Amino acid sequence: MKKDEYNHNSRTKHLIKLHFVFAVKYRKRLLTNRLNDDMLQIMFEIAQQKGFTIDTMQSDVDHLHILVDTPPKISAFNIAHSL
Repeated sequence: MKKDEYNHNSRTKHLIKLHFVFAVKYRKRLLTNRLNDDMLQIMFEIAQQKGFTIDTMQSDVDHLHILVDTPPKISAFNIAHSL
């Protein structure tokens, strides 16, 4: 790990990465074309509003993989619930 990958506050130094996988119910192939693009845009907007960063996001036709960089004050549950 490089030094600059860590996030700094006045008294803390942290690097918290969370990996989420969101699957479509019954693994239906719904995330195609326009719907996929809209979902990705919505996820980025939510992340910006809630104060965490989406490092990478990839989607298949039936699930999304999201890697999130978060400060310690936001719990994994709150992130998953928001998304």
